[in-house]
Amino acid sequence: MDQPLVSILINNYNNGPWIEACVRSALQQTYGRVEVIVYDDGSTDQSVDVLQTLAHDIKLIAASANYGAASPNFNQAHAIYEAFCASRGQIICLLDGDDAFMPQKVEQVVAAFQAHPNALMVQHRFTAIDAHGEVLAPVRPRKLLLPQREGYTYAEFIQTYHCLINLFMQTSALSFRRGFLERHLPILPDRYDKLWPDFRLSRRAAFEGQVVTLLQPLAYYRLHHNNWIHQLKGGFQRELVRQAYAWVNENCLDDTQQLNYFVYRMYKWISPIFWRYRWQKLRYD
Repeated sequence: MDQPLVSILINNYNNGPWIEACVRSALQQTYGRVEVIVYDDGSTDQSVDVLQTLAHDIKLIAASANYGAASPNFNQAHAIYEAFCASRGQIICLLDGDDAFMPQKVEQVVAAFQAHPNALMVQHRFTAIDAHGEVLAPVRPRKLLLPQREGYTYAEFIQTYHCLINLFMQTSALSFRRGFLERHLPILPDRYDKLWPDFRLSRRAAFEGQVVTLLQPLAYYRLHHNNWIHQLKGGFQRELVRQAYAWVNENCLDDTQQLNYFVYRMYKWISPIFWRYRWQKLRYD
């Protein structure tokens, strides 16, 4: 079977302590046909100095200044687009500058795309690590595998249960076919300033084609003080949920298919699927 070229797109901004490990994890893949493209968005730390020591093995695009969008979500979206424009691969793997791939990541992703010709996106679990690279724990699948286990496509599950939460992983666990990204990049600044590119791309993929989820962890998600996940509480989280439902209703569905967060909350308490999920989560290893 042909080996498609895979482009690993690394977006970086001030991830100096971790960017070398990130890039080396992309270069040390068991899969043979890989190109690594790094877009540095005007870092003010040591990132560019580190990246220049690796420049002979990667394609480095170092912006002279930060893109400067009002929300960092759109800075990341711009970085992904700039790296994508410089890429040639038919399969695109995204990678944040503070995360890292396991060696077999690309090999497993390519195999999944080849086994599922209609798949637009492949995702997988993470293993969490701390700022020093010490392994914390695998990230549990949460609702990640529910659609596949229950015999739904992701779009069917979302529309049936109005569930947009915890079905998809973050940036470094997402890979796409090139044609899909050509249709949906660039992501331009809009009023949905809490929604990162991974949210937008994963939900579009779910409604346009097949999403495949792999159970095994294939990347390391680094937990440190700058992670956006620390903001997920209180008013920020409520606004994030509001924007998530509004964006999907506007961009992925017509007026007869609108999703409602409160309907999802109801299903969480009355549906046997979610009760089975709670039980399985307690038993999951």
